[in-house]
Amino acid sequence: MNLDLFANADVASPSEYHLAFRGWLAESEQAGLVQRESSAEVYEHMWSALTAWAVGNGLRPADIGASDLESYLASRGGSSELSARYAWRLLRLVDRVLSHYTRIH
Repeated sequence: MNLDLFANADVASPSEYHLAFRGWLAESEQAGLVQRESSAEVYEHMWSALTAWAVGNGLRPADIGASDLESYLASRGGSSELSARYAWRLLRLVDRVLSHYTRIH
């Protein structure tokens, strides 16, 4: 991913999401919380899909709330398309990445 050196800080940017995820992943791998490459790939895929949706809706990481996550899950098919396990994993991932992002910013 190419990062924009002149990104407007008030506009949702994929690079902000990318940096948030990469920071969390590096810390989690170092702490032994994410041990398998396949797990990291699944998390990255989940995060990338959320990123595309959030940026498309003008949401910065710090602005995402419960209603946004509900809308995102609905856009992915809601409970008729997504398993409860997938939704739970996604919400836990968002919580962990955004908690890490908040700590470092």
